[in-house]
Amino acid sequence: MELELEYAKLENERMRLEGQRQQAELNNQNDLAQSLALQSMAAAQDKSLRIQQFGMFMQGLQQLTQPTPSLLNPKITCNQFGGQFRCW
Repeated sequence: MELELEYAKLENERMRLEGQRQQAELNNQNDLAQSLALQSMAAAQDKSLRIQQFGMFMQGLQQLTQPTPSLLNPKITCNQFGGQFRCW
């Protein structure tokens, strides 16, 4: 009877430790899943930022390559001073 009681205690301890092991394994999996989710979010934010920077670069490049309206249609003003015309 005493051996059976000791065996039951050992079995309970084994089951408790097994439960703790399984819980630790689940915790590790949760930690890994959270870490992967954070990495994924960071990668998505980085991608979004790079796309935004590329768009801004392209807008700047477009502005540099387009002539300004004043260069397309220059305005010339002339006035007569005495017997001479001066234009600018």
